[in-house]
Amino acid sequence: MADGSINGVKPVINLQEAAEFDTSKINLPKVDALPPLPKVGFKLSLFLLSIISVFLLFLILYMLFVKTDASAQITVPAQANIADSTFSKKLSIIKVLQEEKKASRDFVLQISQMVLLNLLLPILTAVLGYIFGSRSDSKTA
Repeated sequence: MADGSINGVKPVINLQEAAEFDTSKINLPKVDALPPLPKVGFKLSLFLLSIISVFLLFLILYMLFVKTDASAQITVPAQANIADSTFSKKLSIIKVLQEEKKASRDFVLQISQMVLLNLLLPILTAVLGYIFGSRSDSKTA
C-alpha cells in the first residue's frame, strides 16, 4: 500500500503528481476579447434567446394548464330514457364548447407563431449574422 495501489491495482495518475502539475506548460490558443460592438451583439443575442425561451415556456404551460372551455359545467344524465330535445340541446352545447376551445387554441398558436417566427427569430438571425459577419471581417483585415 505504500506505492498508492488499491487492491493490487496501481492508479494511472498519482494524486500528489496531479496536484503538482503545472498548467502553464500547456499551449492553449490565445483567445482575444471581442470588440465592443460584437460584444453588445452577443449580449443582445443572449437576451433574445432568453426571451424566446421564456415565451415558449409560457406557451407550453398555457397549453397544458389553462382550461379554455366550460365543459366541466355540463352534466350528462346517466338515465337512458332522456328526452330527445334535452339530448340534442346538450349535444349542441358540447359541439359549441368544442369549437370554442379549438378557436381559442388556434388563436394562441397564431399569435405565438406571429411573435416568434415573424418578429423574434428574424431579429435574432440579423444579430447573429452581424456578430459572425463582423468576426470574419476583422480576421480578413
